[in-house]
Amino acid sequence: MSKKWSLIIVLTLAFLTVGMMSHADAEASNEVKLMVEGQYVESDVPAQIIQGRTFVPIRFIVENIGAQVSWNQAESRIDIFEGSTHLRMYLGEETIHVNGQAQEMDTAPFLENYRTMVPLRFVSEYLGLRVGWDNAEKQAFISTKVNLVVNHTTFEDDHAPVNISGDLYVPIFDMARELNVAFWLEDDVYKFTYTQTSDDSDTEEDLGTEEGDGTEASDKQGSKEESEEEVTMDLPPSEIVNVDGVKMVNLSWVDQLLGTKTEYDRGLQLVTVDRDIDYLTLREVSLENGRYMIHVPGLDAEETEHFFLRSPHRFVLDIPQTELDQDQEWDTALSHDTVDDVRVGQFSTSPMTARVVFDLNKRSKVDFEIEGDKIYLAFTERKPIVVIDAGHGGHDPGANGSFSSEKDIVLAISNQIVDYLEQDADIEVEATRPTDEYVTLGDRAAYANEINADMFISVHANAAGSSAIGGTETYIYYGSNKAFGDIVHKHLIKATQLNDRGLKEAGFKVLRETRMPAALLEIAFLSNPDEEKLLNDPAFQDKVAKAMYDAIREYEFGSDE
Repeated sequence: MSKKWSLIIVLTLAFLTVGMMSHADAEASNEVKLMVEGQYVESDVPAQIIQGRTFVPIRFIVENIGAQVSWNQAESRIDIFEGSTHLRMYLGEETIHVNGQAQEMDTAPFLENYRTMVPLRFVSEYLGLRVGWDNAEKQAFISTKVNLVVNHTTFEDDHAPVNISGDLYVPIFDMARELNVAFWLEDDVYKFTYTQTSDDSDTEEDLGTEEGDGTEASDKQGSKEESEEEVTMDLPPSEIVNVDGVKMVNLSWVDQLLGTKTEYDRGLQLVTVDRDIDYLTLREVSLENGRYMIHVPGLDAEETEHFFLRSPHRFVLDIPQTELDQDQEWDTALSHDTVDDVRVGQFSTSPMTARVVFDLNKRSKVDFEIEGDKIYLAFTERKPIVVIDAGHGGHDPGANGSFSSEKDIVLAISNQIVDYLEQDADIEVEATRPTDEYVTLGDRAAYANEINADMFISVHANAAGSSAIGGTETYIYYGSNKAFGDIVHKHLIKATQLNDRGLKEAGFKVLRETRMPAALLEIAFLSNPDEEKLLNDPAFQDKVAKAMYDAIREYEFGSDE
């Protein structure tokens, strides 16, 4: 086996193993089945699970990929060189430098038994591998990245193809939606149906004569007609593999299920899937008795996507596989209540998507109703909504101190923030987890987006490899939400009175995927004995909660000072 694939195996263990443990409880994972480029392989690489991340010795990685490593003991610095990639990390620091560009991690390398342990998930993100995970079978699929393009739309991330047992698997249901192919489950079998156009031609050929060679044009013209046929194909559930929560099937099924033409260029690592589509037509946007009506004949309205935008306030409705009625002017003047204007346009032709935008003159909520192929919308003014997110929870304890866990501390503080906000008649508040339960990071962000929240605060406690490290820091997403982050961090530092580690930028999922101003708090370090005591002090918790309430008030209504 090549040295490069030995690294891939290690990275897969790092990326896919789950669990929450302290350093003392860390143990190797040996229950994950690994498939590399379609072949099962075995690995005895010890992987330690620490606070939800998998760590392995850096020396082992380097020796198996043939990369170069440099260890600077004076600076506690690790440098890894692999091809054109240079990674740099420091013990106890949650930053990885990739070709000189700093990226934030949510954990840090540490030293254990004279071995430098590094978090492999963050290293793996820069190797360009496609790693898929089948949770039911507890197995990983690792393969070279293959691009999938469906009618000029590229499928990426969890929807990219993956090599399973030597065959390429693709996200069939998502491709069907893209191609406007209907599907449903009937009698334990998935049904796919689409309209197929065929040419019915009656042609008389000129076969040539003794004087000719058959190249002369015939005087006889054949007749050509097109006919449409509805095709329904079955897919047994046994053919489906769940990869990263996405249903996938063998590439060989695609053309018969979707009526497409598929080409796989192995040299370019590119799969292209094409199909002619009969698009729906947006016929009407009107205002009826205070409600907006949008009519697309034949539309399954539940397939639409809608969301709010800010600065200025807007509500956006995207209608897939739909083109505009060319006979309409679409110069709408439909102002009503909180709506100043309605704009209609062809947002995209690949995929074909019609977009309706409602320009709002103030923060609004919408009542969204579906009646057949018509959508009805009613807008009214609303209060600002704040989502408070207590980190971790349930089986995920987060960081562990000497006598307490992060999930319990941040839940107590978060609930106190909620209590302060609930007493404010000008603000609405929601919590992602008001009790000790586990909520995925994606679900936390999705919930905030779904209710159109105006602010999002995720509450955490920190940890480091050294008990001497301490302080308070706040994170925002790269290049965004700085005004919100500045106010939140100002109030947080004032409350904790600890070492100011600053307002930082990071790509944490709850910051990356939320569509409103968002901040992630790292209040203090559980790994620092003095700060762990503070974090468990009810008076300290209340000061932090009140500070967050004050920050929210200042951001929304301005400073009272």
